[in-house]
Amino acid sequence: MTKRVFRPFWCYDVIATEQWFADMAASGLLLKSANFRKRVFNFIEAEPQKIIYRIDYDKDGRGLSQTLTGCGWGAVATGRQWVIYANKDIEVTLFPQRDSVIAKTRSLSQLSVILLCFVGVLLLISTGVTVTALWGSTKAEYVPAPYPILDYFPYFLIILNTFFLTWVIYTYIKTRRSLKHFSAASGFSVDPTLVDLPNQWIQIPSDLSGLIKKKKLFWIYNLEQTMDWLETQAGKGLLLKHIRHNSFFFEKTEPKHLKYFFDTQQNINEGYFDIHLKAGFDLLYDSRLQFGRLILWSKQYSPGEPAPKMYTDKKEHLASARRLLMNNLKTIAYWLVLGAIQLFVGLSSVYDQINQWIWIPITGLWIILMVFTLIVLFMAVKSYMRAKQKLTMV
Repeated sequence: MTKRVFRPFWCYDVIATEQWFADMAASGLLLKSANFRKRVFNFIEAEPQKIIYRIDYDKDGRGLSQTLTGCGWGAVATGRQWVIYANKDIEVTLFPQRDSVIAKTRSLSQLSVILLCFVGVLLLISTGVTVTALWGSTKAEYVPAPYPILDYFPYFLIILNTFFLTWVIYTYIKTRRSLKHFSAASGFSVDPTLVDLPNQWIQIPSDLSGLIKKKKLFWIYNLEQTMDWLETQAGKGLLLKHIRHNSFFFEKTEPKHLKYFFDTQQNINEGYFDIHLKAGFDLLYDSRLQFGRLILWSKQYSPGEPAPKMYTDKKEHLASARRLLMNNLKTIAYWLVLGAIQLFVGLSSVYDQINQWIWIPITGLWIILMVFTLIVLFMAVKSYMRAKQKLTMV
């Protein structure tokens, strides 16, 4: 006998879904196949068994290694780049990696943040337009719609936006909880914003009055140029002690040869910091980004010595620069959505005689936001290309 189960949000919490498969097997229902497009799982009745399941997002088509296959792992269902593996050996110690699933869940969580802002503002706009049309002070002549059902379209739009807003909030909550489950299962935080640093790892000066303060706007969007600038300051005898927003605080010392490294991380734990500290790097700055974490390291070296490297592998260095670029692009995408909404609100106000005065400030804000967005986009792409060029020259 076959049992079909519809589970629409199964990928929001992969670990919970894996446990659900195991519970079904223990109750005598074994997973036979899955239709990932329809989000339907097919089970067959059998003797209750203890089975371990692992879900993978195999976008590269790498499959299982021979070692994992030899440990008893095998694919039960595949489709749309998703793969469900099963193993009847409950004592197995080797498991398929979760990196791609974690990345997929993190991307879904990040997307939900952008959609939350977008759908939330759309709901406010649709509600405001409907309320203004029905009870606004502007006199208007009612013109019947060609079809009576169209008179209810504004209400339908509000209900639809409310539904999507609820779905986006649910998606965000479930994916954030899923990332915490991954962290608990793996022993390291897959969400870098959840890791706190011991106080002794990074020293923040208690008094900044005696330090030299220098402003540098938009530095976070052009890290390659910022690192070169910091190294130039060190050569002049200005040692970086603290960063606060767009302000850099330096201590006057003897000229030094320092190499600075900005690193971005998504999967992070305390071991990451411990490894670099033992390698002689000094931790100067740690900040939570919207979609990751930004860390600044430095290391002193003697004249005539080769400059120290944080990553011996060029691909790792480039991957760090690429992560920062993607973080900036996601933030820029949010600004573009916000700018489009601002423009829509401004255009809508033209048709309301009472609110026409809103058009000028709204348009001004939109122009400022778009110019700022284009500048940041140019700087972010330029920084990435500069990092890529440096690696090709080494």
